[in-house]
Amino acid sequence: MTRGLRLVFVLAILCPALLATGCSSNNTGKIVGKWKMVSGKGMEAQKATMDSLKAYVFMEFKPDNTVSIGVESSDPAFQKILAAGAEKTNMTGKYKLKSGNAVEMYDMPKQNGTGFFQGKDRGQTDIKIEGTKMTMTDPDGSTFQLEKV
Repeated sequence: MTRGLRLVFVLAILCPALLATGCSSNNTGKIVGKWKMVSGKGMEAQKATMDSLKAYVFMEFKPDNTVSIGVESSDPAFQKILAAGAEKTNMTGKYKLKSGNAVEMYDMPKQNGTGFFQGKDRGQTDIKIEGTKMTMTDPDGSTFQLEKV
């Protein structure tokens, strides 16, 4: 085998391997589960109300690449209220792990120009997971802290 042919052979094998590792997600095997939102943009104003209701916002990433975002409470009376209006307090969509910390969420219900997706049915965020702590950083620079439930 000539030197040039060996080089082509090595590149043919190494390039796809390098590209595959370069595109892997840092969140593979870490993101699945339920995460409680503990702080983030706009949460300060609602903290007292949420605490009095023993309620919290959660995100649940499932192995089938679906994601649920909603509200839960440990207060039995408020649990009944949440259950009665579940279609208004919970939303589901899909997620895709992308290269590095990027996570795309899509097929989400539009929220009238407010909230996490600001009137869109999709969005991308960077998610960094360290143990039981998750930090989401949106394209506008706002961050949200979550803890695994």
